[in-house]
Amino acid sequence: AVYSRVGRVCQHDKGGPHAFSDRWTSFLKARLNCSVPGEYPFYFNEI
Repeated sequence: AVYSRVGRVCQHDKGGPHAFSDRWTSFLKARLNCSVPGEYPFYFNEI
């Protein structure tokens, strides 16, 4: 199965304290879901 996702990182993310000082802490990812009426959600599997 193919699941395309969209990722987001805050522009000024400097990382967290100590062990996370060089790692993004604001990274989020999500699947795109088309909100149309129906029994099942429609997901965008190819972007």
